[in-house]
Amino acid sequence: MYKRFSIWFPVILTVVFIFGASIIYFKNNISTSSQIGDYLSGIVGTLGFIWLIVGYFQQINELKLQREELKLQRNSLDLQREELQKMSKFSALDQISSILQNFNSALAARNIDNIKNIEDLFSTLLNGMKDWKIITESSNVNEVFDKYNKWITIKGTCENLFSVIVSCIELYDETIQDLNIERHTVDYMTIHYNFDKIKKVPYIQQYIGSISGLIHLFMQFNFKYIDLAGLEAINKIIPRAVHKETIDNLRKELNEPDNKRFENNQYSIKIQPRK
Repeated sequence: MYKRFSIWFPVILTVVFIFGASIIYFKNNISTSSQIGDYLSGIVGTLGFIWLIVGYFQQINELKLQREELKLQRNSLDLQREELQKMSKFSALDQISSILQNFNSALAARNIDNIKNIEDLFSTLLNGMKDWKIITESSNVNEVFDKYNKWITIKGTCENLFSVIVSCIELYDETIQDLNIERHTVDYMTIHYNFDKIKKVPYIQQYIGSISGLIHLFMQFNFKYIDLAGLEAINKIIPRAVHKETIDNLRKELNEPDNKRFENNQYSIKIQPRK
């Protein structure tokens, strides 16, 4: 009922106002152009003020509804978490196994560089690193563009794996055994700093060698140098595809000068290890 009232009240108020304004118009015999202009200006101004107030209260009501909706969502998430915590040990382990199997199936379906399963990722990443020299030193922008796209596909697949592993260990941590996980904003760092604990998680154990190798490479090398070279190539082929500010900030972070290698072939990016 309140909702219907809030919709119709401003409409009714507007009709009443216009009706009253019409009566005033005819009673006062408004005839000159200046009088009509003042009269219409007053009506429009008043109507605008009425609807401004109406809009303000409607926004307040919408914000209130949004807060209530967010509250319901939080309650729903809390209930889901409680249900998750009540899951049996075997059910949680089955879910971890299913998550890893689904990831392997997705790898086989995508067929990226003949990657069939998680165990292929380490060797594929190593092979991809062979293209770094071309990406960072070649003055052929098309070649750099192609090699960089291939590289970020492989690197992105590894990062997806890290995300899956973190999801599995969080599930294990919450439902089976408190591992006291030290969480980081970057998934591979979460895995690195909790590696001894992760080795205890069933189903992840069978991939622990490949995961260890991948984490070692991600921790040892600063891939941002590759990103800088690749993004510059992308912007050369597709102008303004990447914001100049993004590239400038990355160059500043890496303490790299402005790269002109696609123009005069006199400069290349030197990859530095992580400090």
